[in-house]
Amino acid sequence: MTTWRRMLDEFEADLYDVPPPRFFRVERGEVEIKRYEDGEIRLEVAFFGLKLADGESVDLVVEGQRVCSLEIRRGRGRAELSASAGASLPVVQGGAVAEIQHQGLAKLRGVFHRD
Repeated sequence: MTTWRRMLDEFEADLYDVPPPRFFRVERGEVEIKRYEDGEIRLEVAFFGLKLADGESVDLVVEGQRVCSLEIRRGRGRAELSASAGASLPVVQGGAVAEIQHQGLAKLRGVFHRD
């Protein structure tokens, strides 16, 4: 049986290279945060095109707070987290900044907007 619940907020940040390329800006991924009426917060992050070796670790940082680490495979990373599963997830507003960082340096950056 399917249980329906109401989503209160949904914010999305499209991720782009840092520094931005000179001519063409190409989206490299996104971070989505959804907040539901039962208190659950879900976060999804997916990106591609990072020029790092397989097995390297990067961090997802939202407004200066490290949210999680991801392992690179073929230049890609992906994670799904839920606050109800014990993860500490940020509550964001429009204008909040998300970054994929490698050794403290931003490789991808995006700004959250209401989706």
